Amino acid sequence: MAKKKAKRNKNREAWRAAHRGHAHISWTAPDVLDVAPKNWTVEMAEQFLVENGRRLQERLCELGYEVIENLIAEEEVD
Repeated sequence: MAKKKAKRNKNREAWRAAHRGHAHISWTAPDVLDVAPKNWTVEMAEQFLVENGRRLQERLCELGYEVIENLIAEEEVD
């Protein structure tokens, strides 16, 4: 049983290594503060990211597909 589990873990690690993403985005409190009202604190910006992280991630994914489609279209023209 232990050998089977070790093999499964090895396969999972190999898959993850081969299929890791290539474009990563992360937002920080200073990023939020660049566009937030001037009275916001770092703590407020961090809380904003905690509360809205999922919505931000979903929208960025949508925009990412749009960018991918545009880049592919540009390559087809070349």
